[in-house]
Amino acid sequence: MHKTLDKSLASLASLLAANIAKSTTRQTSNDGSNKFRWCVYVSVKRFVIWHFAPGAYCHYLLMLTFIIVLPASASTTDGSSGVIQRQFNAFERLQNDAARKDLSTTHEALLYSDLYKKWFSPLQARYKLIKLANTDVNILFRAAGLTLDYTYDSKYIHDMQLDLRELEKRGRAFQPEYNEMYFAFVSARMFSRARSLAQSHPAPVMAYVPTFRDMSARTRAEPTVMILSRDGRVLVRRNVDLHTPSVIIVASPWCHFCEKGIHDIEGDPVLWRIFRSHATWIVPPDVSTSFDQIRQWDLKHPHEIMNLAYTLQEWPMLDRWELPTFYFFKNGKKVRELVGWPPKGRKNELKAALRQVGLI
Repeated sequence: MHKTLDKSLASLASLLAANIAKSTTRQTSNDGSNKFRWCVYVSVKRFVIWHFAPGAYCHYLLMLTFIIVLPASASTTDGSSGVIQRQFNAFERLQNDAARKDLSTTHEALLYSDLYKKWFSPLQARYKLIKLANTDVNILFRAAGLTLDYTYDSKYIHDMQLDLRELEKRGRAFQPEYNEMYFAFVSARMFSRARSLAQSHPAPVMAYVPTFRDMSARTRAEPTVMILSRDGRVLVRRNVDLHTPSVIIVASPWCHFCEKGIHDIEGDPVLWRIFRSHATWIVPPDVSTSFDQIRQWDLKHPHEIMNLAYTLQEWPMLDRWELPTFYFFKNGKKVRELVGWPPKGRKNELKAALRQVGLI
């Protein structure tokens, strides 16, 4: 237990270091303080979302961090009316509402996209942006990025780019904004743009982007994933056939619940035999998992390699993306799902689900 906690804290420390490093720019002291608070919150958010099994306590931790870390960012220094800031604060509080209602990932994404369309999208036009204060333009940029985090919809990339160009014209675009734009490009699978941005605005947090090769069959109505080569330099996109009995596991290399799950599965002869031939481990299209982490997992578990989901829109049959979530398919239809990995494991539940799809 102590080793797991130490590893979790180490991952959080790594995220904090990376995001705080992104906030080191030539800003006023107040802007710098706000940016620091935002980076701390983003770090904790990504850590909690992908490091813990679903549960209300995760959202309470996020809200506590939000309350402690971000209040001072509501003050404006460049003529902002504060209306957009208050809307963004309410936008962030959606996480607490989602926890109380136990919304699925899909419903949570719809909630964010609907409010973004109502509050922020009407302002995303150049003739409107030029009338806004620097702080408000930056908030719009963050709102678009946050909505992208929850929806994985590349349409928000356009708004982020629009806001970034406006900030550049005012001399208010700094490395944190370029870093977030880079992460957005990777999340939206715009690898060439991510690579170009990393070259024009290099930073330690901008990891190497592998070469992308599309080997999928576009004529087949199937979801796709990307497989990382053993040397970590090439990403190959391929189709996933769900019509044969199969298991899809939403996971991530740095989730200790996923590590515990794979350890228990590999230790069970029946489960290991079936999972190594009928299971596909899928990483959500989120930048919190680096290519290097995936490569290390693949080297450690060569029979259970991590595949990267190409886009969320290709996987509408997966309505929850908590880590880990096990989906069982037969004849193209989802038969059962199991969310999380409790301390006692769930090997018996896995075997029961495998019987339902005819794999046992």
